[in-house]
Amino acid sequence: MNIMVGKPAAAEQQVPARGRKRLRDLLLQHPDVDPYPEGWFVLEFADKVRTDRLISKKFFGQDVVIYRHPDSGQVICTQAHCPHLGAHFDSYKNGGCLEGGIMVCPYHHLRFDPQRQIENGRPGPLRIYPTIEYHGFVLALRQRDWTAPPLPVPNLGFSEVDEDDFLYDTQSVGVFNGDMLVPLMANADYMHFQTVHGTPEPVCDHAFSVSPDGRECYFSFELLARNVHKVDEAYPRAGRLRGLRRMFARPPGSKKALPEVLTRVTAAGIGPGLAKSRWWEPQFGIDLLSWLYVTPIDPFTYELFMCHGARTIKAFKTRPVQKALNAVGLQAHMFANHLYVGQEDPPFYTADKLRLYQPAYRAKDQIIDKYIGWWKSTFFTPEFQRMIEGYDLDFS
Repeated sequence: MNIMVGKPAAAEQQVPARGRKRLRDLLLQHPDVDPYPEGWFVLEFADKVRTDRLISKKFFGQDVVIYRHPDSGQVICTQAHCPHLGAHFDSYKNGGCLEGGIMVCPYHHLRFDPQRQIENGRPGPLRIYPTIEYHGFVLALRQRDWTAPPLPVPNLGFSEVDEDDFLYDTQSVGVFNGDMLVPLMANADYMHFQTVHGTPEPVCDHAFSVSPDGRECYFSFELLARNVHKVDEAYPRAGRLRGLRRMFARPPGSKKALPEVLTRVTAAGIGPGLAKSRWWEPQFGIDLLSWLYVTPIDPFTYELFMCHGARTIKAFKTRPVQKALNAVGLQAHMFANHLYVGQEDPPFYTADKLRLYQPAYRAKDQIIDKYIGWWKSTFFTPEFQRMIEGYDLDFS
């Protein structure tokens, strides 16, 4: 991999370094500064939310409880503490007390009906977090002014494909102490697929665009067949994967030429904690969708969730045996994605220096530079940006 050094643009000049600083200490010095972004974030797996018990979660530094209302089927997410004297609705840690979707405080037996409060459309005694469900996850809205109209739901889908044709698998990658930007940035860091995951050297024209409302960004890159030998030698399984990729692209004995493009990737940042991408691999007969969700637990800790969708491109669905083999193959491909995410990326997820990136240090980092700039300036308050500007942040 060639490292290309260039001069940073005038607007990207580094802010003078102010030394290393614990984010915790900065927040103690500035108690009125909101350290969180606002938007839609994954809260829980949809199949875990039941009608007969509460689930307690920590969401953006606040305790919340969630359950599914037995009448409407809607997932309810509300503050976990009774507005009377602050008792936790799940004080006994046994799922709380629910009676037909009505929460009963265990301390003084006051009754609260979040569903009616939602239907009334007016702020009531409880803080209610709007929720949606999508591909096995419950997403909740974190908004600074919770009395204001909810922010619009981001465009989570892929309009160019029929998502009903895909098989899906969801996972929680884990809870990490660090900067939530790191896993999101990896989605835009297309060069790391070569150095970390052993893919061929990617190429990109640095295409990057932002939606009219500023809350989504789009970019793409390709993995070329002619670069199939260009795998970073420091990658421990580089040699074996090089051979496998070439074999699948053109099996032994086949007279067909290698395709020009092994993989086309289109990706988007669709909010402060949401990223999606499509991996189109026609020579393998596979079409892959991927969603990455990052949810802050507190300013120093986040949980990472992922959803993978896959389908075959080749048309042999009419034969039951081939259809069964196709499903097995797709599950194996998603399992491989889990191995990538579960074993190769997490060592970097606790990094706490990513805000010190050097703009245009490599010409191939332009998308990362643009993505980070868009992410920080769009979803965080100016006060928070000024507070952390120039510091080497410590997230411990």
